[in-house]
Amino acid sequence: ASAGEGTSSRAAVQWYLNYTRLEATFRSGFLEASASNPLADPTTGLIAVTPGNRIPGLPRDAFKAGIDWRWHERLRAGLDLRYNGPQFYRGDEANRIVPVGGFGILNARIGWSASSHLAVFVRAENLLDRHYADFGILGNADSVYPQVHDPRFVGPGGPRAVWAGFSLQL
Repeated sequence: ASAGEGTSSRAAVQWYLNYTRLEATFRSGFLEASASNPLADPTTGLIAVTPGNRIPGLPRDAFKAGIDWRWHERLRAGLDLRYNGPQFYRGDEANRIVPVGGFGILNARIGWSASSHLAVFVRAENLLDRHYADFGILGNADSVYPQVHDPRFVGPGGPRAVWAGFSLQL
């Protein structure tokens, strides 16, 4: 991970870059109960996890970058980008099912300090309105949705969202 900041004659600029490479793997082999895993043993519901299999729910690669500009002593604007790589479904500790895909989202913000006590801001998350999943789990929905036979369930990532606010320091 690295970060930095710089300035120009017209505006102050601050920026950051962060990268994480996570090698989260099982160190020993074991049998795991995973009845919802379609590749589990049909009689026991077990999957064989071997040393080196990745721990589900944790992306190997994560990247964050951002930049903020101070256009005026009271006005700031910025952008940030967040990327998470693919991750295995919880319930697939053996890493045999195609993982949940990675995703990247772009966010923007602007803020104005009206005084030393009052500031207002506008923030937009997922500016490009990307459709993505931020985690996955294997399960069985038969009791609630008998017509659903796919054991893969994903948590949808947040849609585009814009909000405004203020802070008041007394």
